[in-house]
Amino acid sequence: MIKICGLSTPEMVDAAVAARATHVGFVHYPPSPRHVTLDQAAALRARVPQGIKVVLLLVNEQPQPTAKAIQAVRPDVVQFHGTETPEWLALLRQNTPLEIWKAIGVRETANLERAQRYKDAAHRILYD
Repeated sequence: MIKICGLSTPEMVDAAVAARATHVGFVHYPPSPRHVTLDQAAALRARVPQGIKVVLLLVNEQPQPTAKAIQAVRPDVVQFHGTETPEWLALLRQNTPLEIWKAIGVRETANLERAQRYKDAAHRILYD
């Protein structure tokens, strides 16, 4: 698996595809320098060939904004980078066919232990 995330231009998407990425990611989080709007993410998603999975990265989104983002972008995967609860991610996992990924920071040992709480809520845990 090769995931290239933070793509924000058509040229970046094309380069990731040419580099044989299996997953391309779009960050929808306004404080991020790699932030793209939902309209931008949807337009970039349209450039991604079939067979390459699209990852939408969200941070601390509530249910309605998450549903809006999923509807607009149509990702294959939703990757969460905030303080989302295991219960929220488990509920989403039960009610959508999408893969749910949870990123956990690795700066502190306690975070590695915290990751265990997400083992049944997320399809994948990413250590970041």
